[in-house]
Amino acid sequence: MSVARSVRMAASSGGGDSTISLTVSKPTIVATKTREEVFFVYAMDASFARMRKESQGRGIHAIMSRFETGFGMKGMNAQYGMILDVDGLIGDTEPINAKVTIRLLEEMYGLKDVRYEDFAAGYGRGAEAYIRAGARVHGLELTDEQVHAVAEIRERRLAETIRKEGLPAFPGVLDLIHAGLRDGRFRLSIATSATRELSEAILTAVKVPYERMAYVSGSDVKKKKPDPQIFLIAIERLGVPANRCVVFEDAPSGVQAAKAAGARCIAVTNTVPAGELEDADLIVDSLERVGLDTIRNLVNSGER
Repeated sequence: MSVARSVRMAASSGGGDSTISLTVSKPTIVATKTREEVFFVYAMDASFARMRKESQGRGIHAIMSRFETGFGMKGMNAQYGMILDVDGLIGDTEPINAKVTIRLLEEMYGLKDVRYEDFAAGYGRGAEAYIRAGARVHGLELTDEQVHAVAEIRERRLAETIRKEGLPAFPGVLDLIHAGLRDGRFRLSIATSATRELSEAILTAVKVPYERMAYVSGSDVKKKKPDPQIFLIAIERLGVPANRCVVFEDAPSGVQAAKAAGARCIAVTNTVPAGELEDADLIVDSLERVGLDTIRNLVNSGER
């Protein structure tokens, strides 16, 4: 039976007290952070997404982030980390990504005959690299301002379309995520170059319980893949050593970033051929072929 609790927070900045209602359905852990003078009542299955939303504008958003990383994911017998990309890995987004971007390049810059494969150089590198790649194939070198203008409109249209039309999940991915969430030895994180708004629209459409996972989006990083920043943040939030984390990717830049972060990598040929993913530790044609034993064996084999 759920029990309503209150969280009383007094930020050291002197912003006054704030109270957030939190639903707890498991025995709680009480922790004290003396610097912020915060007394936090926490349950492992609490919805951080809801708590973050409620904390906006109260001067305690940064504190919520510290609790999410410091208490929500670390310890508690975690032995393995699972870090998942979103576009092309969880949700089958590439057709709609290409369709919307092709339409915008024609509407805004008169570019015709752009094809899906023209965006290949931008896979996994964020929206602006994706847009620039498609234009460049056809001899159009966009300025930073032009790319940014396309990216802003593209994100709105993508999110609207996904919310309206829905989106399929790739086979096996939801089963794998739910298996990891049920097993106390695993901690899971989302790590996507997409913005928070767009990635949440995708995850909601395919019914991923992302509120029970750590979450790093393109909105949280300054450097895009193949830079490892996004995975280093995810690893830190999980509180699991990098060499015991497995990153799931579908793009070459994501594989490079995972390896640079010191993690293991399972690549899926959803987006590009296996030959372009050869740096991964394991390449599969579907996540239906991957279970928790696969992850454990991959991690443990690297420690021998």
